[in-house]
Amino acid sequence: MWERKLLDLSLRNALINMRLTRSVIPLYTSSLDELEDALADGSDFSIYPRPSDWQIGASEPDFETMHNLGGRESIIKSEFNNRRLRSALTQGELSQRIKDLYRSYRVGLEENGANSLYLAMGLLRWYEGNSSIKPRYAPLILIPVNIFRKSAAQGYVIRLSDEEPQMNITLLEMLRQEFGITILGLDPLPSDEHGVDIRKSLTIVRAAIKNLKRWDVLESAYLGMFSFSQFVMWNDIRNRSEDLARNKIVRSLLNGKLAWNACDMEIGSRVPEDNVFLPLPADASQLFAISEACKGKSFVLHGPPGTGKSQTITAMIANALAQGKTVLFVAEKMAALEVVKKRRGSRPLTGSSKIRKSGFPARAMAIPRR
Repeated sequence: MWERKLLDLSLRNALINMRLTRSVIPLYTSSLDELEDALADGSDFSIYPRPSDWQIGASEPDFETMHNLGGRESIIKSEFNNRRLRSALTQGELSQRIKDLYRSYRVGLEENGANSLYLAMGLLRWYEGNSSIKPRYAPLILIPVNIFRKSAAQGYVIRLSDEEPQMNITLLEMLRQEFGITILGLDPLPSDEHGVDIRKSLTIVRAAIKNLKRWDVLESAYLGMFSFSQFVMWNDIRNRSEDLARNKIVRSLLNGKLAWNACDMEIGSRVPEDNVFLPLPADASQLFAISEACKGKSFVLHGPPGTGKSQTITAMIANALAQGKTVLFVAEKMAALEVVKKRRGSRPLTGSSKIRKSGFPARAMAIPRR
């Protein structure tokens, strides 16, 4: 049940059925390989609209024509050498879309601590069945990028992010479940001297779908927002369910009842301060919670805003580190992590801790030992 709720293989998911909405910017490129290599080598790229004299043959750009540059390949190549990418949008369209993307990117970082902005390289054209008329399109390789606004004249610039590029693993799972197609060798992606080996990756996909009529790999690039958070959680549950079930709290959730003999805490009993580290002041109830956490007890700590929960969590982390333990602090909002980080200060005790946003991989801050 948890797996079904977490994994979205429906056509609502942009990782399965990508559409040219206002949150996607189609980009012209003469070579996906060269674009990825340049980004991996640290190059920044400015994004410009298509020239007014360029005709794209239709009122709107579409997936089937983006990789067909016609007689413009030399111009696109020249622009690429000058670290400029031309979009298929007009000046007005690009101005609004890139502004919306930038705002979504900033909100994601500030509220969730996670970057969901990717440069999608390559598309899979697929069909729901042999009799299906309408083609579907799914991004293949997703390169994480950051976006900056340099100036009004220079506009917006994209740069490779610190996160690792990844294959669209949601698509791979959909192909396995719905069509019985298992594609190996793409998780992790093959690499070359610059970064991801785009050519080899696309070749692997082409070989896997070569017997499917009308299916194809289209070599084009798109800047847009994509989220992998739910797939990461789904993958953990699917592949590590037995390991997770060893935890008494997870096991209780699976069984629908407590999996251990819980005893009532003697709330209100006096707790001596002699054996507790208090980096911040704590009242009697906070001291009791800190002491119980040091003993390895599991409990829910709740209270209205302003009652000192973040102070208590800070003290819990300090005491766990003093005992040589490793701490993973998970929160839904980035603001909760930042509050504890500031209260904890820059001089940790022994041990190590990671502060991480729930559901997003590799968004952690480690405290070094000393």
